Formats: sequence, structure tokens, C-alpha cells
Amino acid sequence: MPQMNICLCHRIEPEASSMSKQANFHKRILKQKGYLVKEIPTKKKILTPFRLNSFIRMTNILSKSDIIHAHACSNIGFLPAIYAVIASKITRKKVIITYHGGVLIIFSRNIVKSLVPF
Repeated sequence: MPQMNICLCHRIEPEASSMSKQANFHKRILKQKGYLVKEIPTKKKILTPFRLNSFIRMTNILSKSDIIHAHACSNIGFLPAIYAVIASKITRKKVIITYHGGVLIIFSRNIVKSLVPF
């Protein structure tokens, strides 16, 4: 079976949140199973957790990958998921979004509906 390349977008700091802990756990398991994992880091210390240069890097890495897996949460933390969907459309690659948080129903009423056409 050919080796699959996965583009993983998440917060890098392992102690930053349960989201980054889970993403790091996913990364470790994927690597143990033999997948190649390229990471796109997001940072919380700036105004937005995901900058435009990260989107460009994501698109470049995704063009050489088979799939993108983005970890996201409500509000501005959902920006990596939006970028992942756009990058997946540009590169014609599959996308997985892992949503973290407990207010998805409320959040989806405002934001997620706009992603349905993608």
C-alpha cells in the first residue's frame, strides 16, 4: 500500500489546550502507522490564530499531500477549518475537520451554514 501524506493543522504547543493535546495524539498515532505528517502550526499569541502566510503554506503542503486534517473550535478558532476547506478546493484534496468545543449547535447557526456550498 502506498504511503499517505497528511497535512495536519493544529496548535503546536502540547500543553496549550486539550485541542492541541488531541491533535498531537493524532499525529503520534498516524506516524506510528507509517503515515507522513506535515504540520501547519497555528498560534494564539497574535490577533488571529491563523495567518495568511499559514494559508499559503497549507496550500503548498496540501498540493503534495493526500489529505488535510484541521483541528478547529468556535469563533476565530474556526479560521483554520475555513482555510482548510478553501485549500482543499484549490488543490482538489480531501479535508477532515475535527471540531473541538461544546457550542457547535450555536456556532453552526452563524458560521457553518456558509460552508455548506463547499
